[in-house]
Amino acid sequence: MKQVYSRLSAVKGVEYTGGSKVMHLLNPKLFLIWDTAMREHYGYSDATANEYLEYHKLLQKRVRGVKWHSESKTLPKAIDEYHYYTITSEHELP
Repeated sequence: MKQVYSRLSAVKGVEYTGGSKVMHLLNPKLFLIWDTAMREHYGYSDATANEYLEYHKLLQKRVRGVKWHSESKTLPKAIDEYHYYTITSEHELP
């Protein structure tokens, strides 16, 4: 995971947020999406592969025990949408 994220995030125009999105598209049940506002909210400043892995571990602890039965979206996608509405959209407001 770290090697793939590192390679994707090094591509100009893909970078950190895009790298996590590509990984999510390749395996939507496993990989979380993150963006700058989410990274800042959780205290990750460098967006390194190690921080992305730590973010995964943190979110796994937070959602452990959640029973997810949606056919329309994966749990990682639901987490992304929750973060978008509670963190990213608030970050973008003037």
